Amino acid sequence: MPAATSSPLSSEQLAAVELANRRAAPLRSAERVATWDIWMLAAAAVFSLVFAALDPGALLAAVVLAGAAAIEHRGRRQLEALEESGVRLLALNQLGLMVLLILYSLVGIAELLSAGSGQALLAAEPSLQAALDHDPTARAALGGAADWARDLALLVYAALACAALLVQGGLAYFYWSRARRLRELLSETEPWILELLQRSRSGMG
Repeated sequence: MPAATSSPLSSEQLAAVELANRRAAPLRSAERVATWDIWMLAAAAVFSLVFAALDPGALLAAVVLAGAAAIEHRGRRQLEALEESGVRLLALNQLGLMVLLILYSLVGIAELLSAGSGQALLAAEPSLQAALDHDPTARAALGGAADWARDLALLVYAALACAALLVQGGLAYFYWSRARRLRELLSETEPWILELLQRSRSGMG
């Protein structure tokens, strides 16, 4: 019968390693969330880039989203190294993205409201206005369609602002709440265990 393999660590040391692993669990969950967010931001950047030829604003959106993905990746790597700056960077990245998305939505809403009704939008196109002067029915139909499109765009902008507040704001709070867990881990864990955790986490990343 083969002899049981004994651990080079004492029972007290094994218990300390297990406790450190439990304390690091919330940090690993934050890393998984950051990984998911990196992929989502990168996908959104690529999607925006597809429409850059039609809308110059889409190119700017692609650059902003790609930058946010890069910052998120950097923050995740810092968190994997058990650096508290990683938590701050992840939280601030989400807050910055939230502010930009809300500002973008508010500017879009302001532009739509300042443009006026569907009839006013039609009046801003002289060539179309001249063609519709002889067809009141078509003019009314197009004006109604323009009103519907404007209301839909307003709804989309409002939904984007609300989503940014909930999603990016929620992620910022989620990351920031991990700062206390990380400080506890760093202050109450022996250096050799922290080094062991860093090696295992960098290996998984």
